[in-house]
Amino acid sequence: MIKKEFSKLLTELGLIFQREITDILVNIYYEIFKNYPDDNIQKAFNIAIKTCKFFPKPAELIELIEGSGNDKAILAWNQVREAIFKHGAYETIIFQDKIIHRVIENLDGWQKLCRNTEEEMIWIEKKFLQLYSVYQRRAVFEYPDRLVEIIEETNRVKEQKGKIFETPQGVKQIKDFMPVPVKIGF
Repeated sequence: MIKKEFSKLLTELGLIFQREITDILVNIYYEIFKNYPDDNIQKAFNIAIKTCKFFPKPAELIELIEGSGNDKAILAWNQVREAIFKHGAYETIIFQDKIIHRVIENLDGWQKLCRNTEEEMIWIEKKFLQLYSVYQRRAVFEYPDRLVEIIEETNRVKEQKGKIFETPQGVKQIKDFMPVPVKIGF
């Protein structure tokens, strides 16, 4: 959204909440929201008009766009459950949301997660939601770039041992047999 359009929206919001909109305020809000899609900003402002009692802070508008921390955790868990059901422990998974990777590593990894029973998943969901909320509030953390499945893990061990295979197409190293990861949420 161009700054002029954004300034108009913010000014309208200010009129409703009887808040003076200065150039400094426009600049601050614009810098925060300039990378969000226009329709998301418009929807958030419309919801704020209907639900807020006071002029909304940037964090309130961001929550209207992205959802609350709890909303995000629940959506992330749904992605995980769907990935387990569709792909299981035999496919390497890359979630767009890297927080999911860190949480699953804290829950003993992708392969173990995929082997849990439905009864165990009830408790794991609770742990997942708690851990996701913790990591979401942290500004910086390290996370694995992928959730490794059984075959890739086995092949990595063989690769470290320098295994080479002869095929009709020639000599191949074990890295040539690494499966393509499944990307989720991209």
